[in-house]
Order: sequence, then structure tokens, then C-alpha cells
Amino acid sequence: MTVVTTQSIPDLLTGGAVVTTVAGKCHPLARDYVDGPADEARFHKPCSVSLDAQGNVLVADCFNHCIRQVSPEGMVITLAGVCGERAGYVDGPAAEARFFWPTHAIADAAENVYVADSWNNVVRLITPDGMVSTLAGSEERAYADGPALEARFGAPNSLIFDAAGDLYVAEAFYGHNLPGWPRV
Repeated sequence: MTVVTTQSIPDLLTGGAVVTTVAGKCHPLARDYVDGPADEARFHKPCSVSLDAQGNVLVADCFNHCIRQVSPEGMVITLAGVCGERAGYVDGPAAEARFFWPTHAIADAAENVYVADSWNNVVRLITPDGMVSTLAGSEERAYADGPALEARFGAPNSLIFDAAGDLYVAEAFYGHNLPGWPRV
């Protein structure tokens, strides 16, 4: 995982950017995960990063089917999911929860983490006390608006909050012939 910092857009365009590895040990054939100090940690195709209010970097570690966290002090932990194991769909304690290609994780001010669990077609919630639950959608890939657990998604892949605290979900399921695809 790398960070590009710059003072302004013109600096980025003229070569004023600085690239820094925040966490992860590069190995072209690495298909594992390692928690611990940032310079020794390993990820398997991290799909996205975001920051929480405490300055932790949240990482959707797609191919490891888990959510990881890099602390400001440089320690990497598995926040939820069983890294390196087969994908699945299990709610419950974070250490036992299963995801299937989570593509994005973001936190709210109350330290809840929301996950676009892409191939399970759901949005999941990780609470500060370490419980994982389904917030919206079901395993059925479909298109349906409505109450959260009755709504249906096609591979949710990105999340964002607006100023009012509403959660927006972008879906990535391509090639589907249902009206309105892709939708936000």
C-alpha cells in the first residue's frame, strides 16, 4: 500500500509528489497475509483504503476476504474476517465472520465500519465491539430498492457518506440486462 502526497494539483503534475509505502512487503508471488509491523505485513490484492477518525487506514483485502487495519503507529491487524481462508458469508464475531471479495470499507464517527461485501451482494457492518452483521442486501444478486434487508444489489463495490450521514452504495455488476444498471 502506497501513499502519494502533494501540496497541490500543479505539484503532482510537475513531479512534486512523494510516494511512500505505508504498509506491506512487496513480493510478486505473495498470496498470503501477515499481520504485525507495517514493513513486514502482507496483503493479497488490497482493493481500497480509507481513513477512520482515529487515523487508522482501513484496507479491504479483497483476495484474502477480510478487512485489515493499519494503525498510525504502523501495526497491521485483521479487523474482521478469516484472512487467507475460503470466501464465505458468515455474520457474528469479527474473528469468525466471512466475506467474499470485500472491495471497500469506510468508518463513521462512531467507529462503525461499513463494508461493500461485493460478491456476497451485501453491505456489512462491523461494530466497535467486534460484531459483524448484514446491514443491507442479501446473497441474491438482483436489483431492488426498498427496506435495507429487502433491497438487492449487484456486487456493491464502493461506499460513501454524505454530509447528512446517508450511506451511498455504488454497484459494479456489469453485463446485467436489468433496467437501471449500473446504479448508484
